[in-house]
Amino acid sequence: MSTLELLQTYPALRYTRFQRPFVLGNRRTHAGAILTLGSCGLIIVAGSPDYSYPLLWVSPLLIFVSLQVLLSEENVLQKLEQGEWHVITLPALAVLICGFFWEMWNHYSYPKWAYRIPYVQRFQIFEMPLLGYLGYLPFGLQCRVVADLIARLAGPPEKLGETEQC
Repeated sequence: MSTLELLQTYPALRYTRFQRPFVLGNRRTHAGAILTLGSCGLIIVAGSPDYSYPLLWVSPLLIFVSLQVLLSEENVLQKLEQGEWHVITLPALAVLICGFFWEMWNHYSYPKWAYRIPYVQRFQIFEMPLLGYLGYLPFGLQCRVVADLIARLAGPPEKLGETEQC
């Protein structure tokens, strides 16, 4: 989240050429379908992990966002409907930056994590296959969604200089 906050300080990164709104018809109906698909994705991964492991990268994000929509909370889809694509591009860029450093530190550490990703175990950058970095993209969005959830549960931040009155 700190890398995301750093990237948000660069105005050029907040605006993309593609700022068209992404409009969904009935959000609640779509959210119910996405919740079902995300849940089924996790079940499928348990049964056939060698073929369906990408669902593990995407399913938790789908579940979190669909629950936000169904609970009428502020969510990523609302921002996309307003044409604010930076809610997706900036967390994705932030997690790729962090992922690069995580993998670099892992490569030179002892002990280290070694990846064996079925069918894509080629073109490694440090220990991670190149296509494995795609798993970071939904992870970055999921971190953003969970951080927003925690911030809402914690309540509004106190402003500097304010003190509680007894």
